[in-house]
Amino acid sequence: MNRKDNRILIIILPLILLVCFSVWQLKTTMPMINVESKDGVWDVRGFDFGPTAAALIGDIEYVPGELLTPEEFAASKHIVVGEIPEGTEYLTSRVRILASENRNQYEYAKQNNADEKDAEERRLNRCCLNEVR
Repeated sequence: MNRKDNRILIIILPLILLVCFSVWQLKTTMPMINVESKDGVWDVRGFDFGPTAAALIGDIEYVPGELLTPEEFAASKHIVVGEIPEGTEYLTSRVRILASENRNQYEYAKQNNADEKDAEERRLNRCCLNEVR
């Protein structure tokens, strides 16, 4: 390696390590809520996730040995609810999560604030355009 390559390596390596450490730190500090399924359905109504992550654990609905569309899955007579057995080569699974209407309050509020800001900017731009004309 020449000197230029060494300098690049000296700059890049610490940046890679910093990114790896940041991701590791974020993963280890984020609170986790375990949500257990009941008959293959996860009910998160009433949970206040805030800045937390959810781990969906428990039984799942699946049809072993078949690749199905959602319609075919719903009509299937071979739906199994439980843990997926070792050695299963392929399957179709369905994840059903029950959530309240306001499940995206943060995103909704963020979107509304963005919409209000955009509307305000459009109003200001319209005023400015009217003054220029």
